Amino acid sequence: MKIGIIFESLLDETSRKTINDIENIILIYQKGSYFLLYDSINKTPIGYISFSLSRNGDVYVIYGAFAKNGYGPLLYELAMTYAYPNGITLDDSSGTSSAAMNVWNNFYNRVDVKKEPINRLEKSYKEKDLVAGCNGDEECLKEIEKILYLHNLKFSYNLGKQLLDKLINKGNEFLKQNPNLDLQSMIYHIESI
Repeated sequence: MKIGIIFESLLDETSRKTINDIENIILIYQKGSYFLLYDSINKTPIGYISFSLSRNGDVYVIYGAFAKNGYGPLLYELAMTYAYPNGITLDDSSGTSSAAMNVWNNFYNRVDVKKEPINRLEKSYKEKDLVAGCNGDEECLKEIEKILYLHNLKFSYNLGKQLLDKLINKGNEFLKQNPNLDLQSMIYHIESI
């Protein structure tokens, strides 16, 4: 899995899917690692989001994500629901692409997504590296200001824990019935589209 990468088509707000659009979609949860959306009719993976709890604060970090056909926002909403009330934030150890910044800016602008400061125990590697990379250059520091602002926020949204648990249980049952599914290959397949 390509950790720390968020692909261009991740968050297509114009064709945004909601929880009501996943009748034939299976949510597969790999504990402490990722959610994978799988189309059970077409037998193809359609998106994933990788996350884990940060050791440097009360927030889950998104390490990578990809989705097609407008499922990106839903994957983030599922991750936020899983992490609730802790919330999610940008990867705290690697860079943030312009495509990823678009994702976070869209969530920053959504009124139904709660944003609050992260209680970090110390500055993250990302923050230290970005500031150090500017070598005191004021113009550079202004450019990274928005990244650092978003990086120090946690984003919360809640579809409902009971609904998420139901989707995870449905995914667990699907995996029991289909034990030969290669989840890692599915993720690689999604990334290569």
